[in-house]
Amino acid sequence: MTGFYNNETGFYEDVPWLREGIWYEDDNGFLYIIPPQDAIAECEGPDNDIMDIIEAHSREGGIFDETYGEMLGLMYIHDFLKRFSDYEGYYHA
Repeated sequence: MTGFYNNETGFYEDVPWLREGIWYEDDNGFLYIIPPQDAIAECEGPDNDIMDIIEAHSREGGIFDETYGEMLGLMYIHDFLKRFSDYEGYYHA
């Protein structure tokens, strides 16, 4: 699951920049979320080589779009497919 889990409440918290970010998914079902350009936040996703590449590209001010994700072997998740649940965190339809 992706998102901020609150141990005190036992639920995930909906954070606007996560929902507004750019989402990709890999073949294993891992979700990668890149914050909007104006957000002061870090990328969210699994601790792996792809995430390292995404974070480096983000630090360099790189552009994220559907083509960038395809270059990394990722599937771009369109806004209308984005979902959030207090129990599951962020996911897509």
